[in-house]
Amino acid sequence: MKRMLAALACAGLLAACDAGPDLHDYPGLFDLPEATIAELYTTAPVPGRYNVRATVVRVYACPPCPPNALCAPCSPDGVLLSASGAPPPPGGTEPGDPSFLFVLAEDPEQLDEGRRYALSVEVTAGVTQPALRNAELLGYERAGGD
Repeated sequence: MKRMLAALACAGLLAACDAGPDLHDYPGLFDLPEATIAELYTTAPVPGRYNVRATVVRVYACPPCPPNALCAPCSPDGVLLSASGAPPPPGGTEPGDPSFLFVLAEDPEQLDEGRRYALSVEVTAGVTQPALRNAELLGYERAGGD
């Protein structure tokens, strides 16, 4: 009987480990000052943490690389935010364009393209170009009215 219980416990542990990858569980919105994307490029003190309301216009997620394959490096995972909700121009955004902000995010697929969100982000100046902004997602919730 003890062996059977031990075998069942081991099987349960293995099944739990094989349940697939877990999504990063972001908390809701933090209690932070509000800022627009344009303010993050102009007047908001950087580094800093802010709440931004914007529309996700692109989700970037590096596809998994199969075992024993040589995969090309890809862009970091994250989302492109638009202040107005407009999509990026066909040729892409210009560096430092105050209408858009790229935000690094773990498991960015949990955010929907075309949906407006309130996002808590940590913003720092660019390393090689201080006018650029680096941002990392801290938490989010769907913006009101959605």
